[in-house]
Parts: sequence; structure tokens; C-alpha cells
Amino acid sequence: MRARRGQSDARNRSPDEYVREHLRWGESISEKTGVTAQAAELPEKARHYDCNFDAADLDNHPTAQPQTARIVTLVNCIDNSGAAIVECVNVLRSKRPAKVGDRIVVVVKKQRNFGPETGNSVSISAANKVRRGDVRHAVVVRTAKKWQRPDGSVVKFDDNACVLINKAGEPIGSRVSGVVAAELRQKQWSKILSLAPMHV
Repeated sequence: MRARRGQSDARNRSPDEYVREHLRWGESISEKTGVTAQAAELPEKARHYDCNFDAADLDNHPTAQPQTARIVTLVNCIDNSGAAIVECVNVLRSKRPAKVGDRIVVVVKKQRNFGPETGNSVSISAANKVRRGDVRHAVVVRTAKKWQRPDGSVVKFDDNACVLINKAGEPIGSRVSGVVAAELRQKQWSKILSLAPMHV
């Protein structure tokens, strides 16, 4: 038995095609009804399908999740504050991915293991500055994504790294290990540059 014309096309459409067609149609009537009202009619399967459309159109929907919660990145902490690996949960004053010099909110996932207190090692009090599960602010000092500087040079690091800071914007640790980007000086983070052994 043949299906009626229009029913087979609707059933065979993928969620990707449904969402793209819906958004093209919603854009033409956004002045009258708004895209948010049309997004509420999307089926559950199509709404959560990974398509290339702006997630900001669904921010007002009851089932929409915050954009920062969908993008979680593990970042290396290169200071002696006591944290080894942190998880970025928010980028302050920006809706885009964090760049060098941006202030972020992190959660300590792995604590650094310091040796016993001796004259040549870090004191135990310094190791206790940060513990696993603490929520702290940090500054991005290098990124794995390449970017181009005004002089035409392209810079890219091997990993994403940050330095923990307190509420006043001062580094928690007293030493930074590893290379940091020179863009920190433009973002008024000269204190971090002075603690780093080298900047590029």
C-alpha cells in the first residue's frame, strides 16, 4: 500500500533536514512570531540533534541548557598553588571560547602531589592552598588553538594552561612553570609574566 504524497517525505526526513528547513522558515516570520516560539514546536529528537545552527535561539526554551555547561574543557594548571588539572565551567564577560588573558571559572579536578616539607621543596602550607573540588578563578596563559598576531606570525601551544588567581586578581601561587603567551601583558596580567620563566 502506497503512502499518501507528503507523508513519506515527512517520515523519511532526517532530524537535520527538519531543523534546517524549520529554521529557514522561522527566519522569514521572525518579525511577527519570533524564532523562539517556533523553536518550542521542535520535536525532542530534532531539538537535541547536533546541527549547525545557533544555540542561542533556544536559550529561552524550558529544556535548553546553558551554553557554558555544554562546553567543558580540562586545563592544565602550571603554578604551584596545589592544583594540577582544572575543569573550565565558565568564561567571564564572554560568550565565546576563552583566549589568552581571559578570566575563567574552574573546578579543581586533580590535586598536585608535593613531597615532604624540606628546605628545597614547596612547603605543605603552599600545597594546601587549593584542594580537589574547590571553585576558583583562573587566567588562561596559553591555548592549543592557533591564532595570528598583528605582525603576521602564528602562535600555537601544545596544550591549554592556566594560572589560578584570587578575588583581587593576584596569582595564588608564587611560581609559574612553563611558557606563557606574551599577550598577557596587553590584558594587564604583568604579574603572571614576571613569575613565568619565559614568554613567547
